[in-house]
Amino acid sequence: MSILRAIPFVLLVFVLAACASKGRAQRAPSPHLGTRGGGSRQAARTRAPARSASAEASSAPYDEGPRAYEADDDRAGLGTLYGERRRSGTYETRFERATRRPEAVLSLWYDDFDGVSASSDSPWRTSTLYDPARDISVSLIDSRGRVLDALDVGHQRYAIGAPGERYEIEVRNHSGQRYEVVASVDGLDVIDGGHASTSKRGYIVEAYDTVVIEGWRTHEDEVAAFRFGRTDDSYAARRGAPRDVGVIGVALFSERAPRWTPDRDRRRRARPFDDRFAPPPSW
Repeated sequence: MSILRAIPFVLLVFVLAACASKGRAQRAPSPHLGTRGGGSRQAARTRAPARSASAEASSAPYDEGPRAYEADDDRAGLGTLYGERRRSGTYETRFERATRRPEAVLSLWYDDFDGVSASSDSPWRTSTLYDPARDISVSLIDSRGRVLDALDVGHQRYAIGAPGERYEIEVRNHSGQRYEVVASVDGLDVIDGGHASTSKRGYIVEAYDTVVIEGWRTHEDEVAAFRFGRTDDSYAARRGAPRDVGVIGVALFSERAPRWTPDRDRRRRARPFDDRFAPPPSW
């Protein structure tokens, strides 16, 4: 099996991607590129200005191309840095997406306590988002595996971080089928660091398993950790694309059902017992 997985298009992704036709996906090894939970720590992948809480509401987790931004934007709040290198293995695997477009996109915003609390009067939440239709949950967790606290601002959930704190994106699959997940941070794809797009490949999360995305992928066996920091020091800002700093997205793709082949038809007609009697020996 190759080390990446694909979607309905056929794309290669790290433990998380997939395309519409047959492609290859990638999985991360121990610790996998975002996989934590049952099984090894390897993840499969398929190939393929500081804003206030109200200002960040316009951020989008996925974008089909570069977006301009105003140089005089307020740059307060948190962004995600290109942190220290951490071992996080992956391998490629095959995955065929059932549809070209994601079946769901879970979006989670983040900021420091002052930025969020100034715009919210909601009770305390957790940063976990849940998609009941696919039985998948997405959370931001700290370096000890604890889910970050959050507050709601309107219809958006804001995880609360602190400068210098390391975090990871945890995707839990509570269903009996596997999914490809394409993740973005601050408008950038977590695997190639380019502009986020759902046409790119992602990581594969197996049935009843968990994938933990630990950082920006720098190699099949390594990532640069996600750490909260100043917006102007964020990876997106340093790449000249800070417009969407402050938002994390996870797009979900289900797998196309296997097609029946002549060989599978023969298997379907196979019987565990024959109706004949025992023949005499040949000697």
